[in-house]
Amino acid sequence: MDRRSLSPEGEQLLGDFEHYLQPWSYSSIPYRVALARTFLHWWARPLGELSLPDRQAFVQHRQNPRDHAIATFRKFLRETGRWVPPRPAPPEQRPLDAWPEATAHGVLGFLAFRKRRGQVLASREGDRQRLVEFLETLPPEGAADLTQVTHRHVAAYIETLQDRGLAPGTINRRLATLRMFFRWLSREGGYPRDNPVREDHTLTLPPPLPRALPPEDVRALLAVVDDVCLRALFLVLLRSGLRIGEALALTVDDVDLEQATLTLYQGAKNGRGRVVYLAADARQALADWVQERQGYPVRQLFFRFLSHGLSKGWVQMCFQRYVAEAGLTRHYRLHDLRHTFATDLLNAGVPLTTLQELMGHISLPITQRYARVADPVKRGQYFAAMGQRAQQGQLGWPSSQEEAR
Repeated sequence: MDRRSLSPEGEQLLGDFEHYLQPWSYSSIPYRVALARTFLHWWARPLGELSLPDRQAFVQHRQNPRDHAIATFRKFLRETGRWVPPRPAPPEQRPLDAWPEATAHGVLGFLAFRKRRGQVLASREGDRQRLVEFLETLPPEGAADLTQVTHRHVAAYIETLQDRGLAPGTINRRLATLRMFFRWLSREGGYPRDNPVREDHTLTLPPPLPRALPPEDVRALLAVVDDVCLRALFLVLLRSGLRIGEALALTVDDVDLEQATLTLYQGAKNGRGRVVYLAADARQALADWVQERQGYPVRQLFFRFLSHGLSKGWVQMCFQRYVAEAGLTRHYRLHDLRHTFATDLLNAGVPLTTLQELMGHISLPITQRYARVADPVKRGQYFAAMGQRAQQGQLGWPSSQEEAR
């Protein structure tokens, strides 16, 4: 191991790194610090120029399987702001070299328009992927000149998606992107015909009914969640209605335990921020986690001690494991916690407009889906009417005297 001294700045950096490692209870801290010293001698350049391939080149240079520990030094550099990972250009700025200039100009122009309308990065990435996917199904003349695209090309695209086994709802979302693209293209003068995505292209499917966990299943699930971080996360989803991506994006600065609020500055789908509230059990669970995470230099609210972060996939996997441990026989998804939140509020008589704000829905009809599965007024009126008709003998049910005979 390299024991050569570094510059005063380099020695200070290693001292900060050793101090950083203490709260995480890492094993072989001296080895990790010594390995970082070797890396700094090998790198000998500003840390701002560091990239992932450079770390991989260092590991290959060392020819030591334990050199994966250098990833800890990389985490330290990132989390303390000494190194900012390079980010790829947004989708509207990445060229489409595989397509003719006019076609690429149209797609990138549409994505830029979506950005100006406030569409979040993930949605624009999805739009780009879906448009490129559509272009790949076009004949050469259609891909070269979008004015040649007709409804027949859209029909062929639908058949391609069906052959791949995509669900009708997934196909309809792709068609919605195409419809918006050609509508924008027409306004810009780049498509002289009627929109090639017709109304009859949309596949018929029953309106989705959100699925909520009944109270007994919620109690059984929470009874087996023994991890402090995951228990706080699940209760935040259950009591605030946040999407999982929104919850994982929270930082410690977004939490106000005294006011029992969480501030979301940008929604996961529409980019609109909102303030949500925490019920007593969620507030207590979150307070327990905030207490446990003290001393760890991570801005992200929820994280694993091993990876210093959380991914949607890992949280989904843990949720399914807890569902199995609770003995729940129905197939629940993590997103059903959000559905449960909405259903519980509607059953408590919360107006749809209030629920819309709490859920972060862009339009009221989206929120009205929950009214089909949770409407205490409608339920009460139904059973009151049935009870009255039964008393009047107008339902064809046998009376108590007839049952006795």
